[in-house]
Amino acid sequence: MGHSLASLLRQAYQFTSGCTEPAAIGLNAAIAGFYLSGALPESFEIEIDLLTYKNAYNAGIPNGEGEHGTVWAALYGYLTARPQLKLEIFNGVDNDIVLKAKSFLDNHEIRVKVLEKESLYIRTTIRAGSSEAVVETRGSHLNITESRLNGIAKPLPWRQEEEKEEKKSDPFYPDEVYFHEEYWIEMVEKLSRDLTLMAKLRKGMEINLKAASYGKRYDTSTDDFGVAGAVYARMHGDTIPVMSVSGSGNKGLISIIPPAQYGAKKGASQEEVEKSVLLSTLVTMLITYKFGSVSSICGGVYGAGTGAMAGLLYLDKSLDRFFDAFRNYISSICGIFCDGAKGSCALKASAAVLMVRRSIDLVGKGFSVDAKDGFLGENFYGTLENLVRYNEHFARFDKSTVEILQSKS
Repeated sequence: MGHSLASLLRQAYQFTSGCTEPAAIGLNAAIAGFYLSGALPESFEIEIDLLTYKNAYNAGIPNGEGEHGTVWAALYGYLTARPQLKLEIFNGVDNDIVLKAKSFLDNHEIRVKVLEKESLYIRTTIRAGSSEAVVETRGSHLNITESRLNGIAKPLPWRQEEEKEEKKSDPFYPDEVYFHEEYWIEMVEKLSRDLTLMAKLRKGMEINLKAASYGKRYDTSTDDFGVAGAVYARMHGDTIPVMSVSGSGNKGLISIIPPAQYGAKKGASQEEVEKSVLLSTLVTMLITYKFGSVSSICGGVYGAGTGAMAGLLYLDKSLDRFFDAFRNYISSICGIFCDGAKGSCALKASAAVLMVRRSIDLVGKGFSVDAKDGFLGENFYGTLENLVRYNEHFARFDKSTVEILQSKS
């Protein structure tokens, strides 16, 4: 089990510039640009699932002169024609590309069709001269399932070994022992011996803490460990790299910054801080497997906030209080749905971290809500299973969100 979790975590850690959904759109189009040599398109069509469309709608694009949304993300990505940058695709956008993109849209239309799909879906069809490129992404941001030039399958310009579509089954879940203190401590010890995994985690901690420092220009408060400023900077389109967790840079910021900052403040050893962040990101990943990497609920609140809670309790050597604290937390903050990736995500992220701290504090004072309350289950796993039952109802919100967003266009 430890080996499979290590492999999944290595896949879950990805480096990105800007919001992950626009980056996935840009990467998809960049593959087409690579095979069409960046020639100006004569037709440019995009099919996209409504969740990805929603998340890309008002997320700023790094180096993109304040532009947002699917059309700009795809066009900037296409014109870079540098898919080897993967989710850091917008690092390849320069002033010439910005000018070329603006000129192109003055005279051409990029057609976008929003579809109802079970998971992430992006398909671009681009014609330039006598050539046509078709690129399809399914399931997860880096999972390119089709790449064709004039009907002939083309290899990807990078090695694609572990970037597979997320499975809907979760065989590694330990059900009854899902959150027992001894189990998690044992898993953290095993995973921390994976040198490749830990090297990637350390790099992620370094750049996400730099993002927190950068975010002070927007918010100097330390109550949420600097999460709000970092998330806002990222959603604003500032050119700051972050390490995402399970398809979300915001989840990466929320799950990594609080335990890393708290551990440093407590004077914990570097090893203990790294293990706390490892646990935080692991819990975030496991919850994401329940709800999906792109979902109708706020993954930062449900997943990364819960992960941060585990990390903080690990540093306090109080993991035995986790489920009590989680009941307080999820009872107060459950029901936050996702209306897209944008600046206000900073407020949701901040609220999550503040409520995590409050929930832990309340447990220390002997206050914990009863497991018989509302949707709560007998244990952590049971509570998640109950929450998943609401998914189909939250999904109805997405149609309304897209309708609202399109009315703004």
